[in-house]
Amino acid sequence: MIVSDIMTTDVITASPDTSVAELAILISEKNLGGLPIVDENNAVVGIVTESDLLPRLKKVPFSNIKLPALFHEWVDDPGIEPLFKMAREKQAKEIMSTKVVTVRPEDSVLSAALILGERGIRRLPVVHNGELVGIVSRGDILRALAKSESL
Repeated sequence: MIVSDIMTTDVITASPDTSVAELAILISEKNLGGLPIVDENNAVVGIVTESDLLPRLKKVPFSNIKLPALFHEWVDDPGIEPLFKMAREKQAKEIMSTKVVTVRPEDSVLSAALILGERGIRRLPVVHNGELVGIVSRGDILRALAKSESL
């Protein structure tokens, strides 16, 4: 079985200029774990996940102290309103991961599953000739496993 057999082809994407607030709305309304960021040629230039939209503890350089950070910036006000303000001001290109791991439609489902497991990621954009043609997730692979005995 190959990736094109199980991938989702109707992929919801965003552009690098999409506001973080718009990304949050898209991800929550469409119940997505993340989405590819594509340029005008439909080439994948990044990916944004739910985790990128949530505050996390980040180590302060040259110390053992960890402080809350969001969108690569320290958050000194624990209130939610400053977070909303940051989300309205930031764009996808400022927070997206740019080292995106991709697969090809002709790659085996097993190889995609191994990449997801080894890298600890949940979804892989599927790229053909530099253009996004689909996405394959852990859920897609689990559904394929449930239906088939061989990957």
